[in-house]
Amino acid sequence: MPSLTRVSDNNGLIFAGSSTYQFYIELWGQGFADQQLISLSNETSVGSITVNNGAGGYTKLLMLVPFSYTLQIRPKYYLGGSNVTTDTSTSPPSVTTSSNIGGQSAGFAINGEWMAVAGGAGLGGYIQNVNFSTITANNNTPYNYITYSSPSPGGNGLGGYNVSNPLATPQIGGNSASSVSGFFSSIPGTGAIGFLDTIYSGSGGAGSPRGNGGSSGLGGDGGGANIKIWSEQQKLDGYLTSFPDIKMSYIESANGINESISKVRITSKSSGSFIDYTTNQDVLVSDLPSILG
Repeated sequence: MPSLTRVSDNNGLIFAGSSTYQFYIELWGQGFADQQLISLSNETSVGSITVNNGAGGYTKLLMLVPFSYTLQIRPKYYLGGSNVTTDTSTSPPSVTTSSNIGGQSAGFAINGEWMAVAGGAGLGGYIQNVNFSTITANNNTPYNYITYSSPSPGGNGLGGYNVSNPLATPQIGGNSASSVSGFFSSIPGTGAIGFLDTIYSGSGGAGSPRGNGGSSGLGGDGGGANIKIWSEQQKLDGYLTSFPDIKMSYIESANGINESISKVRITSKSSGSFIDYTTNQDVLVSDLPSILG
């Protein structure tokens, strides 16, 4: 697991009075475990490859927010990229789209204005080769095999703030395209023989900016991350320009540490109690004291 980076709050923590609430919020972008693909010949293993999929990013912030605001908690802030498969063995070629299979980003907004996003991971790519036969003439035994090759890793989702593009705002993940090609033929009186070669391209993860999809078997890029205070002022602690009565402090972040679903955690600064969210919902800041205790 990559090490976490930490930035201290040089201005100190501000006491949360009766009209404000102070809480930590943590974001985990969606990530994926590695995938092992086993090559078979007549249902017997003849080797395997490991496709290294990306893991999601992580961000932790300390927020001081007046009770009058509403949080849009979005563990599914933006969805990852799609994978487009084209089968050129048919005429005309058939196209199949598997939507939003890349890692989704986690994030949150306040009163409809984005505050932070942690990027979702990209999926790795690989090539699948299938060869099958039903020929039984001349004492031939039917055979088939499937092999996997050319694994390409998916990119990790990012956490924290966007150094290369501070003004980046959350965007949906990119697309990727993969192609299927091959031939099918029959031999009269003996059965059929076929061959199929499939290129699986990893799709990109959602983030800020988005991850790009793969092509020609390449893994998809992970999504980036950003936080509002950095986007507005290129600093990591202070009151927001968009909401002068809301304070945001960057605590820590990491890239590529989550291999599971995306989620958002809110923790009370005073009591340490927390709640995890895995579905999108809106929560009044004034309700957080009763929710968290």
